[in-house]
Amino acid sequence: MTRYVLAAILGGLLMFLWTAISWMALPMHTASFSNFPTSSTDADLPREQSSIAQLDLPHTGAYHYPGFPHHEDGSPPTQAEMDEVIQRMKDGPVISLMIYHETGRDPFPPMNFILGLAACIVAAGIATWMTWLAAPRLPKFGQRVVFVTALGVFVFFAFYAQSWLWWGYPMTFAVADTIDIIVAPLLAGVVIAGMVKPQPTAIDER
Repeated sequence: MTRYVLAAILGGLLMFLWTAISWMALPMHTASFSNFPTSSTDADLPREQSSIAQLDLPHTGAYHYPGFPHHEDGSPPTQAEMDEVIQRMKDGPVISLMIYHETGRDPFPPMNFILGLAACIVAAGIATWMTWLAAPRLPKFGQRVVFVTALGVFVFFAFYAQSWLWWGYPMTFAVADTIDIIVAPLLAGVVIAGMVKPQPTAIDER
């Protein structure tokens, strides 16, 4: 049991380190973002006069433009309203997804690093448990590495690929995320595969 706990911790640590390197040391994520606004003079203006302030967003939240019609009474939009907004989206411009924080936020809060590491350890723990269950069918080290990596591939197709399709991620942004979701479980898989091995059966021991 101790070995499996250690596999989860080390695997999670490798996943966390890869994510940190990917975002903070490699250029692939920063290169995938386009800064808003593009005007260099915006930084010299008071906050209330900045380009983002001119959007007059009412509160912190996830925004979509031109957005889907909402009614205060909770009734669904009419077909005519939906046809109108769909045509506006087709004509453009469209902001598929923008996260707005009205009061600002610390981009590197210490607690996020702690929680991020904890999340990676939990993910590696789940992968360790699943590898332990599958280990009798995966006698070779390489098979177990592929098994853990395949968990990341599953998450990609189940969730990330859907986001590509519906939110229209730019290719550079999508590729960077894909690399992360493949490399992180691959690194964890190397550790987990080395520490979670099939237990010998009574026949094998003879």
